[in-house]
Amino acid sequence: MDECVGVTHYLYPFAHEFLRRDTSKFMHTALTALAKSEMRRHTGYLRPALFPVLEEVYKQWKSGQIAGAFMYSNNSSHALVDMIRQLLNTIIGLQQSLPHPPSVLQMAVSGQTPERPSSFVKDWAGVVACLKSNGLTPPTSKNDLLFFDDMPHVLERQISHYCRVPKYTFVTPQKIFIALITPLVPPDLTSRWSSVKHELTSLEHSSSSDIPSSDKGLVPMVHAIRAFGSVNAHQTRKHPRKQRGTRKIRRHG
Repeated sequence: MDECVGVTHYLYPFAHEFLRRDTSKFMHTALTALAKSEMRRHTGYLRPALFPVLEEVYKQWKSGQIAGAFMYSNNSSHALVDMIRQLLNTIIGLQQSLPHPPSVLQMAVSGQTPERPSSFVKDWAGVVACLKSNGLTPPTSKNDLLFFDDMPHVLERQISHYCRVPKYTFVTPQKIFIALITPLVPPDLTSRWSSVKHELTSLEHSSSSDIPSSDKGLVPMVHAIRAFGSVNAHQTRKHPRKQRGTRKIRRHG
């Protein structure tokens, strides 16, 4: 997740506190605001290359070329990984002017997910086990999975479509996120937000440079998803009843 999808681990206090059923309405409002902020590059938690990739993922998902996408991270905070999954779905919904976020990213896996055979090892067995445990159909072959990462993992030697991307390292100033969310907090959550703000501030390690709008990862990431989609489109035409491929977007963290 971090340095591949973006640099998001500084948001874990927010995810840990508010990714709950009793705050789902507030979380939806907050994620929508954050998604719009990311798209406008007012914040830079997500790498710029991700936005055209998400558009392509939605296109292929909608046409049945892929079964879906998922986050597969070594980040130890499951709440954070799932929040970023929801954020990416929210961005896709805004990109496509949909009334609700689509369920394109269907699963969030963290370093603590119990179904992983070996924690913090990214391999084919772990991906298949986690998909099955979430009620999702695993890929029919090792050619049917595309995996993005900024680091080498066991999976790189096991599948054909493993895309190594340049690390994304920009750290968004926490004050920008705090200023974005504060006006959205309902009165009954004020005390909890105050505590989260303190934690967020204590994690301040921001960069002083401008929020990036360009990305060296753009070409390899877009090329990888389009190449993967073209292979699966060919297979779908050969086997029109089959929805080929399961892919994912995520990183180490």
